Amino acid sequence: EAGADAIVTPCPLCHLSLDAWQSKLKKQTGKDFQMPIFHLSQLIGVAAGLEDSELKFRRHVVSMQPVLEKLSI
Repeated sequence: EAGADAIVTPCPLCHLSLDAWQSKLKKQTGKDFQMPIFHLSQLIGVAAGLEDSELKFRRHVVSMQPVLEKLSI
């Protein structure tokens, strides 16, 4: 609602929970957030110019593609 494109967390467990549990949240609330979740090290990798394959974005539950396109990656 505030216009965020993604969430960034330094905590591996928080990253996993925020990414994986959005489908459960949708079932409970009816809202489909589809909010991409970056682990801090992945965002640093993006800033350093690493390739998507190196950053393991395919392993995310929620697609990272919308935010990566905004970042022109």
